[in-house]
Order: sequence, then structure tokens, then C-alpha cells
Amino acid sequence: MNLDTNEREINPATLVRIDNYTGYNFIDSGGLVEYTICEYIEQYAPDGIEYTYIKVPLFSDTMSLPFSLVNQWGASDEIIFEYVIDHVLSEL
Repeated sequence: MNLDTNEREINPATLVRIDNYTGYNFIDSGGLVEYTICEYIEQYAPDGIEYTYIKVPLFSDTMSLPFSLVNQWGASDEIIFEYVIDHVLSEL
């Protein structure tokens, strides 16, 4: 899967893209994260050899980030990706 820095794989055909973080601080409040779930598709040319990757948005949403999570957030966004992916999977 070809991923941008703001994307993580959920499964071989689906990814989560973090679109924006807002409203947080590291002193006393949580915040919001805007994300999009995309389907990951290989699209082949008529010759059947060449292909491109297409990321088709399935849905977007905004969810709250609790302060306890924001307080653990460091240089890496992995904790945010894990939180969003866990939320998405629990909704399926």
C-alpha cells in the first residue's frame, strides 16, 4: 500500500487519513481530530500491466480526543492513529 505521511493502513484495502487536529493543548484540554476512511484500489490500464493506486473516500468524521490521550501525544502521531483506528473498527 502506498501511504502518505498522514495515512495508515487499517487492512489491505482500507486506510485512515488524518485530515486535521484542532482545539487541543497540552496543558488541560483534549481536542478534535478530523479523519477520512478511504478504500485503496489498484486501477489497471487496458493493457493489464500498468496500474495506479486510487484512494476513494468512503466517509469522513470528526471525533473528540480526550485530554488523557493528548497528554501522551509526543513527536509521533501513532497514538492518534491507533485511537482513531480503534474507534472506527469498533463502529463496524
